[in-house]
Amino acid sequence: MTTFAIGAGIVAVSLAIGIVVGVLIVIALPQIRHYRNARRYLDHGGWEELPPHEDEEKPPWWQDG
Repeated sequence: MTTFAIGAGIVAVSLAIGIVVGVLIVIALPQIRHYRNARRYLDHGGWEELPPHEDEEKPPWWQDG
């Protein structure tokens, strides 16, 4: 085997490993983002009651008349 063939083989293997790692990163990023967002939500105490809407103070639409 010549030096050129060894070098070409190393370059080809490095390129293939880089492509595989890149694809795995692209697949894993949304899942990591989802995990971080869920954890951030849970750190704030879970469910929080929303402030009342302005519509809640008005009578129902069928009683306006």
